[in-house]
Amino acid sequence: MVRRNYTEDDVAEAILDTTDRGLLQNEAAQKRGVPQSTLSGRLFGQASRNERIQAHQRIPKSQEETLIRWVLRQESLGYAPSHSQLRACVEAILKQQGDNKPLGKHWTTRFVKRHLELSTKLGKRQEAARIDGFTPKAVNWYFDIRENEYGWIKPENTVNVDEGGILVGFVPERFKTPSPPQLHSDDTPKTSRQVRDLAKHRSRPTRRKYSKIAKGLEALEMKVAVQNARITGLEEQMAQVRRGKKRKAVPNPNRRFMALAETLTAGEALPDSKKAEIEVDVDEKDESVIEVGVRSEDESDDFGVVTKHCQRTRSGREVKKPRRE
Repeated sequence: MVRRNYTEDDVAEAILDTTDRGLLQNEAAQKRGVPQSTLSGRLFGQASRNERIQAHQRIPKSQEETLIRWVLRQESLGYAPSHSQLRACVEAILKQQGDNKPLGKHWTTRFVKRHLELSTKLGKRQEAARIDGFTPKAVNWYFDIRENEYGWIKPENTVNVDEGGILVGFVPERFKTPSPPQLHSDDTPKTSRQVRDLAKHRSRPTRRKYSKIAKGLEALEMKVAVQNARITGLEEQMAQVRRGKKRKAVPNPNRRFMALAETLTAGEALPDSKKAEIEVDVDEKDESVIEVGVRSEDESDDFGVVTKHCQRTRSGREVKKPRRE
């Protein structure tokens, strides 16, 4: 199948194949990809389609070539004209030549389509703040900073790089400073070492400030350590005092009755001034209640002391309600 996309150079080569190289029209047309009817018409002196419509175009071919070079130049500078700007430029040229008729609706699209070196690309909008910020004052401020920072570099040692910043054969003397990590409330430094770690990859004045903060934090840590050691020593002393304190001895209320029972067992006589009646009752549950009644009588009949009867268990607990027999 013969392709339809061909150029004037292909047509010229096909004509040379037919006239000078001895090929048939069909063979030359298939070799160069040119329709045979087109090749036959050119051999008989027929003009090309572009030459035929050239007389009906608004601007001549020479002006179109000049316009194409201007568009490509503007694009290389970063100011590629839009369709409306291209239309306005052509209409201005026509007005200078005395032609005040407007261009057709699809003139710009067909102009780009006729010339393969041109193409349409989508533009990107820029922020208004970026355009408004491009002022002479801002430009001068930038070059002042550049002169202060890089003015000592000789012009012959200055190298221009592309947007990617890739240089073959060049090794950077220093690496790019990494951006510090973002800190949150849980990442608050608590020791001097953590403060010194935060000072890494920062400027020299900033590192000095962090060093002063770290020294102050070290002094504070020393004071806290001394206070903690003192508190620990006091806690140990309190523990020793608590371990050495003796409990108050509680006297056994049955001790004197136990001594009385031992005296009776040994067969010793009771004192004459006192008479004691001892009754012991033991129940089946192995719980004994000792009932002791002591009556003290003086030689005088007018004075008498009677002690209160009480019941206690062997453990020394007082029985409030005596047991009924």
